[in-house]
Amino acid sequence: MCGCCGAAHRSHYDKKEQQTRDLSCGDARIYLEAEVRRVKCKKCGTVKREKLPWRRILFTRSDLPTM
Repeated sequence: MCGCCGAAHRSHYDKKEQQTRDLSCGDARIYLEAEVRRVKCKKCGTVKREKLPWRRILFTRSDLPTM
């Protein structure tokens, strides 16, 4: 999916592994690894990283639902 216009793509320009910090589990820091692809969009003509809707830039414990 294009990071600029959101158009879906089947092929990619290149790719890179990226780590994202998750919430800690006790004293252990948890990291998620994802392969982030760059796509050359035919619709808007740009080369951008694909959108990862599950990844948020800022995440705090207050974002979690209360039990």
